[in-house]
Amino acid sequence: MFRVSSTETIKPSSPTPAQLATFKLSLMDNLVPPLYVPFIFFFYPAPASTGSKPGERETIFDTLRSSLAQTLTRFYPLAGRYVNEAGSVPAVHCNDEGVPFTSATVDGDINGSSLAEFLRRRVEIDSLTQFLPFPADFVSDLESAPQIGFRATAFPCGGLAIGVCFLHKIIDAATLADFMKLWSAVARSEEKTASAAVGGGAYAHNLAGTSLLPLRHDDVPAAAEDFAGKKGKMLTRRLAFNEEAIHALKAKAKSDRIPNPSRTEAVGGFLWKHVMSAAARSAASPDARSVVSIAGKLQGKDGRQEYMRNLEGLWKPEITIGAVKNECIIVPLTISSTIGMRLYDVDFGWGKPAWVTMARFRDPISNAAMLLQSPVGYGVEVWLTLPEKEMDILEQEAEFLTYAKNNISVL
Repeated sequence: MFRVSSTETIKPSSPTPAQLATFKLSLMDNLVPPLYVPFIFFFYPAPASTGSKPGERETIFDTLRSSLAQTLTRFYPLAGRYVNEAGSVPAVHCNDEGVPFTSATVDGDINGSSLAEFLRRRVEIDSLTQFLPFPADFVSDLESAPQIGFRATAFPCGGLAIGVCFLHKIIDAATLADFMKLWSAVARSEEKTASAAVGGGAYAHNLAGTSLLPLRHDDVPAAAEDFAGKKGKMLTRRLAFNEEAIHALKAKAKSDRIPNPSRTEAVGGFLWKHVMSAAARSAASPDARSVVSIAGKLQGKDGRQEYMRNLEGLWKPEITIGAVKNECIIVPLTISSTIGMRLYDVDFGWGKPAWVTMARFRDPISNAAMLLQSPVGYGVEVWLTLPEKEMDILEQEAEFLTYAKNNISVL
């Protein structure tokens, strides 16, 4: 079904200066468990493309390789490797070791021979992992692991999928968005325009974590060991909230304090409420309390503390540490959002993405939700992972199913 043409290591087109050889991790970087996070960008063929000519595909692959090498000179830590020497702060050695890049073609039927047909059908989420450069999994050997990897897969029609796995240490979704926008602009020979959009300068200058939350070598906390949460069988669902559902949820969530909740706030609050309810029913305990973690791009908000209070106010959970520890069931939920990161602005010269999505983790992270912009209109796509019993309960809740549609066709 897929034929791999080549796998190679792409290095920065210019060597990283010696004074930039060490990129220290921040406190938050060090706390994040070492995990590859997957994203996939699907692109329709360029208007003049025939798509079936091997020479044309190779030209596209060559453009991606050369522009990737140029982009890595600006995001130089991404081509380095993690180091953790005794007596030193964990860091990335910016040694230009490079990133893996795989080129492949769809060699046979995959829900249709064209990308448009593939997107019009119900996409089996397990099949999406085939577009990744390597499995989205926890990393045991950080010192040898690349910071990021790519796979470009050409469809017979000329469409293209670019799969990405980034190591969630110095890279997050906002960093990926900036990287992809700059990479695509370099491919279009419009680097100056994109450079201004991502703030200019080198990648390290745009990352404030090291200066705001420095890590001392004598106080290095370990990363969370039980990031996967509950053990046992996990189920992942790709849920779609269309524009009508979003407007309805925003209307339900608004109040005097929050007159115009965002999509992330409305959908995040809705998920939090129903996941908590399903967990309480699963444990046969009405006394369940929730601890929620929300990650996203908060720039531009009128005060981050007020933003967090707004989301909390949607459902007003009132708990005490003693009650959480001793008297109730704790329901954790991690909500991440890429909405507002403008992932659909990535354009390598043949148009913006038809679909930007995720893929399944090899070892699913329980009680986690990722919110993405829908490819159509004002909707939201959610990747939600829960323990099997809780997901089964959730999928029988009438109110939940009114707004959330499971794995419908992309277009």
